[in-house]
Amino acid sequence: MESRLSNPQDLVPELKELSAALYKVTGNGSVPRPTIGLMQLRAGQIVGNTYLTTLHSTTLRKTGESEERITAVATWQDATYFTEAERAALALVEAVLQPSAHSERVTDELYARVSEHYDEKALATLAMVIGQVNFFVPLAIIGKPLPGVPPTRQWRQRG
Repeated sequence: MESRLSNPQDLVPELKELSAALYKVTGNGSVPRPTIGLMQLRAGQIVGNTYLTTLHSTTLRKTGESEERITAVATWQDATYFTEAERAALALVEAVLQPSAHSERVTDELYARVSEHYDEKALATLAMVIGQVNFFVPLAIIGKPLPGVPPTRQWRQRG
């Protein structure tokens, strides 16, 4: 098996700088890194992409997250493994990424719930976390990098 695309960072070298900037922006300290990782994993699940779910699950494992928490992200609503702040962040990523047939995606009620746990800087950072993972969704879906292999082997070799 091989991906559809060569490594996007080789094709568009500016991507490396942009990726680093996005990581720096979301890592400003206002939202705990574990929460960011949980949100990224949930986003990968929502868009149905094995590469993203494998990538973010692996990252969470490397940072010491338990298998129970990683596995329970898919069913976080009734799982007992998450704090109320993490639940609010997971609800936010779901609201943004899933269309609502009945109302706006992020309701005033959800915004108030998230605001109970995060100040304005953290709220802006949560929005950027969702944007960061969504920036890479098209590359993951269109390019089909190989999940679970080292970055140097995820993409088709140029040639």
